[in-house]
Amino acid sequence: MLFRSVVRGVFDNWELSGIHTFATGFPMSVTVTSSVLGDISGSNILARPDVVKGEDPDSGPKTFSQWFNPKAFAMPAKGTFGNSGPNNFRGPRINNWDMTLMKRIALGKSEVRNIRLRVEAYNLFNHTQFNQINTAARFDGAGAQINPQFGQAIGARQPRVLQLGATLYF
Repeated sequence: MLFRSVVRGVFDNWELSGIHTFATGFPMSVTVTSSVLGDISGSNILARPDVVKGEDPDSGPKTFSQWFNPKAFAMPAKGTFGNSGPNNFRGPRINNWDMTLMKRIALGKSEVRNIRLRVEAYNLFNHTQFNQINTAARFDGAGAQINPQFGQAIGARQPRVLQLGATLYF
C-alpha cells in the first residue's frame, strides 16, 4: 500500500500544455537613399532601388550577417523611381515553443487542499529567431553600397524565459 501511494504521488496529476508557433517570414521591401543625392526620384515619392538582372534578392544564405542578396540591388538613375517592386524577399521565420508543466500535490486526504507547482518556458529550445533585417540600401555618388549593415539581421525575438510558480489551494 505504501509503494502504491508513493508511485501515485510521483506519477499522478501532471499536466503538460503548450503553444507552438510556426510561421513563414513576412514579406519585406528594400528602400534606397544616397549620400550625395538628397532626392533621387525628383518628387515627394520615395525611390526604390533597381534590381540587378540575373540576381535573385531572396537567394541569400539567411544568416545573421547576410539574410538576403545585397548584390541584387543597385542605385537607380537620378529622376527615376527604380524598378524594384514591393516585397523583394521574405523575412525571418518564426519557430517558437512555449510550454507549461504543472504538478498538483494533494495535501492530506482532502480533494480541496493542494499545491500546484508550475514551470513555464517561453522559447523553450532557445534558438535565435531574428525579427528585423536592415533593408536600407545607401549608395555613394559612384553607385557603391555604403551601408555596412545592409542585408544583416539587426534584431531578435526574446531568448528563453523560465518562470516558476506555486499555488496553494485551500
